[in-house]
Amino acid sequence: MVTTVSLILLLLFTVTSKRTGQFRVQRRSLIFFVCAASLATLAQVANFIALGAGQLSVIIPLLNTTPLFTVLFSAVFLRKIETVNLRIILGAATMVAGVLLITIR
Repeated sequence: MVTTVSLILLLLFTVTSKRTGQFRVQRRSLIFFVCAASLATLAQVANFIALGAGQLSVIIPLLNTTPLFTVLFSAVFLRKIETVNLRIILGAATMVAGVLLITIR
């Protein structure tokens, strides 16, 4: 549901701000988008399987480490495009710490 709403809002924003030209994808880049979408879909399916089969108190903290991996992979793979500074690292760490505090209560 979150992904669908995000897609709808993104499309509405691009149409209303007249930035539809930014959605041009080169043919050689399309394979990367398809691979990324496939892996993201498989990750969501794996999350639902884990939630159905395991204990929530174990699985939810693992799922909420996503911000840390996002920052790490951004720093590694997008270093020429994305700047990962101390503020971003602290924000991701704060999110994960908040989840940990809620989980261990």
